[in-house]
Amino acid sequence: MRNQILSNMFCFILLLLLNCSIINCTSLVGSRATGHSNTNRIIHASLTDKDTGRVWQIQESVNSGSPRAGRIEIKTDENAANVFYSYSNSRDNNKRLVIHDNECDLYNYNLKWDNLLPGVNKPLTNLILLLGPSILDRFSGFDWSSGNDEIIRGSSMHSVSTNLDGKLNITLFYENYLNQMNGIQQPSQIVFTGHNPDTLVEGEGETLILDIYLQSQTEQELGKLVQVTPGFGCPVYLNGDRAFPELNSVKIHFIAAEQVNNGDKVINEFHADETYQILRQSELKYGYKNEKLFDYSLGAYYRISTSGSCYASAIDANDPGIDESGSFSIARLLWLSKTLKYLGQIIFEHRSGYNVHVWESIETNRVINDKTYDKVVTTQYLSSSYQYDIFNRYSLVAATIKAYTKNAKGDYILSYTNHRDYYDSNSDLPESEYHEALQIEDCFQKPEERLNLKFHLTCKDSDGCIKKSQDSVYEMRELFRSSLLGQLGISSTRVSDIQFKFQDDVIEADVTFLEAPRIQEVLPYDTYSIRPQSISKLHETVADDQEKCLRYHSSFIPPGAAIIYCRDGNVCFSTTNAKDVKKVNTGTSCNVYTDPFKRLNRLGQEKPLSDLHDHILGYFGHITFNLNLDEKAKAVAFQVTDVVAQIDTAQELKKPYETLYYSSQFEAIDGVNTVTVPGVDRFGDCYRACSQNEDIPCETFSFCNGKDKKECVVSIWTGTQISNNRTSSSDCIIYSKNHLSDYTVRRSLRYKHPTTVAKDAYVDDCASECYASKDCVSFQYCRGQKCSFGGYVTSANTEFYEDCDIYVPKSSEKYTVTGKKLVSQVLYTEVDLDLDQCATLCDDDQSCKSFNFCPKGKAPAQCQITSYSTKDPKTESVESSICHNFESTVKAKADAISDNSPDVKVSGVSGGGVFGIIMLFLFIGLFAGFVGPYVYTKVKSGDLNKSKDNFGWSKQEDDDENLTQI
Repeated sequence: MRNQILSNMFCFILLLLLNCSIINCTSLVGSRATGHSNTNRIIHASLTDKDTGRVWQIQESVNSGSPRAGRIEIKTDENAANVFYSYSNSRDNNKRLVIHDNECDLYNYNLKWDNLLPGVNKPLTNLILLLGPSILDRFSGFDWSSGNDEIIRGSSMHSVSTNLDGKLNITLFYENYLNQMNGIQQPSQIVFTGHNPDTLVEGEGETLILDIYLQSQTEQELGKLVQVTPGFGCPVYLNGDRAFPELNSVKIHFIAAEQVNNGDKVINEFHADETYQILRQSELKYGYKNEKLFDYSLGAYYRISTSGSCYASAIDANDPGIDESGSFSIARLLWLSKTLKYLGQIIFEHRSGYNVHVWESIETNRVINDKTYDKVVTTQYLSSSYQYDIFNRYSLVAATIKAYTKNAKGDYILSYTNHRDYYDSNSDLPESEYHEALQIEDCFQKPEERLNLKFHLTCKDSDGCIKKSQDSVYEMRELFRSSLLGQLGISSTRVSDIQFKFQDDVIEADVTFLEAPRIQEVLPYDTYSIRPQSISKLHETVADDQEKCLRYHSSFIPPGAAIIYCRDGNVCFSTTNAKDVKKVNTGTSCNVYTDPFKRLNRLGQEKPLSDLHDHILGYFGHITFNLNLDEKAKAVAFQVTDVVAQIDTAQELKKPYETLYYSSQFEAIDGVNTVTVPGVDRFGDCYRACSQNEDIPCETFSFCNGKDKKECVVSIWTGTQISNNRTSSSDCIIYSKNHLSDYTVRRSLRYKHPTTVAKDAYVDDCASECYASKDCVSFQYCRGQKCSFGGYVTSANTEFYEDCDIYVPKSSEKYTVTGKKLVSQVLYTEVDLDLDQCATLCDDDQSCKSFNFCPKGKAPAQCQITSYSTKDPKTESVESSICHNFESTVKAKADAISDNSPDVKVSGVSGGGVFGIIMLFLFIGLFAGFVGPYVYTKVKSGDLNKSKDNFGWSKQEDDDENLTQI
């Protein structure tokens, strides 16, 4: 019985197959497309539902190569959709990508399509639209029967018809002049009546009229033009899985133009080093250039202005290249996602004729610029290349971010776009260019914010290793820098410069370090009223200021979710939950610091310059690196054996004058307190008339630079004295000597016993008054513009205090280095002094003619006072490798002078003295031909006869009379 049943089933299946063969039981989707197999075409058509009258306009672009690919654009008055396909044979012709309403959906065919197109509710209509007008390419294998001629669109046409499995009747109409074979390939109209032959018959049949208006051949590369439109994000793509090229470099440089939401283009140049976590961004926007440097290791962001000033603040989640942890990665900077899918090769619309490979990624609920988007599509455009730089065999071309939000209906709305075009990208820049770009020297320009140290490097177990190493200086610099940073645990931005000097038995590496950033500048905070007593405390202390408070908490791991500092009562504590810190209307005003990227512990490890030398001295035995000097020999080990403080003998660049009053001149020229300098019509000469003479107590001067008036007036008045002795004049400016530049600042220090009572004054006025007073050895300046004088600065008579600084005269400026030949006959030696202190010691000793100074290294700094000069051939001397001899540039010790305070009565000069000055200037002007007068003035005063510096005479020959220059 069982065998009989199996036999009957076999006969039924055989009969069914025979029937299908007879009646063309063939699937439209599974039919092989053979027509126009070698022709790229664009087809214009429309599909009409005969029962409802609804019409769909269609344009299909067909790439007839391998794989066969196409794009079907479908439009009605209510809806629009783009359909994409790509397949190699009929067996894989079962997928369509459909883009509509800012979405990309995958349609799968299994006897029928699993989704309906927007606005379509009938299965046969859905089938024909998804196959497109190129469905006619599948008809050549069907059996066709001739029919009656009919008038179609005003023309008489032949007709042929076929029936698929008794379910679908297809009638073709073509021009009379065509034979049947060509007519089937070039029909003018196709009528479908019935159902999809692959499915069971359900409900009423459909009658659809496909009018084909134009089939045009094209030479265009449709294989690249019919790829899926980038920017919508599809669940899959139809061109196979091609992996995104691997990122090769930890350093990168590129120039790119970015355009956000169709706004103005912004040009950015980036230099980045992922190893050291540094990025520099040079932004050109609206014709202005902004420089930004990000030190992600410290969480610090520096904005460098065109004027040279620098502002530090905290990094945030919107900064370029940053990830969730606050770290920097090149992949993030280039908008590279972990999951990028290959879309295909297209012709890039932004650069005509440019072929690019495209990858895309989709993210949901992503935050961009503090706003959350429901869908974010990132598209990467790369071109094929022979380069092996950032990517192997690919080059960056462009990238686009499109962010979408859902409306109330659940439709995606494009809310944000950012397009970036790359115009230059590489990673193989010279190391020196990376180093120069990734520096923040502009942020630390003051001398006290820099530290110069000389490292002594030696090598072992290799003959002539020092001489050989000169050929590998660039590699040596990077290896030494890497070892230095690794051992000291400091940010790479703090190592400003490394220069090598090769000696016979040692390599000297001159290294410039920059000051550590202040934690309070680079940690984000808010200021508001709270009740500290109501907050649970994790760690608590009393701190004079917020920087001390933050450094205290930086030593705890973890330091706490929030750190609170209240100046009222010096309250400093941390809490485990930042949400416990709540604002109140009446409470204590406090700074609430948070640490979103966990950088506080790292910031606390950065040693300030004041402690850095001692810190390094404890590590120099561990600062080592290996360098290959010979391909056949093993690497040579280099080791630091000493670290010596640098002696900077050159006077630092400083602005020698300050502008006191614009559009002002002295109210009266009395020939006593104010004197007109004749024959001077250039600013540089006027400045020198006031500054470059040790005999003149000139403190201020004015220069008028009008078309009809060139006038130079010098004065013994200080800035505070002339506030009521000036008048307005649009062409004149009053200047003052910049005495502040004559002092070295000692930060966070105050006198235990100042010599004067503190008074209100600006810091530059405080410096001027100290300079003019015979009793002022140094001065103290505190928060609130409080100025007071003091004596010599020692550890015994000063103490740490955050809100005060002490300024000490730069006595070392009076001395020049004679060389490394030291005087042997030493009067006495002091240790642990700096160069300025040693110079001051020599200044105060009448028998001192020169001094030897040995900077701090493994041994403490030494100051040796001598009564001999190395210029004297009878002086006994000895050579040194690190010590220097200094000799005064002043011809003789200056006598002490009287105080020139504003409350002291100033006496004048005699009329004869003034007349002599004027005649002297007239004589000099005539003698020099008025090309560039040697300026010399002298104002006698019984109380103001002070000389602190000996300036040499100089002649200014090419001053621009319209510029305020020296």
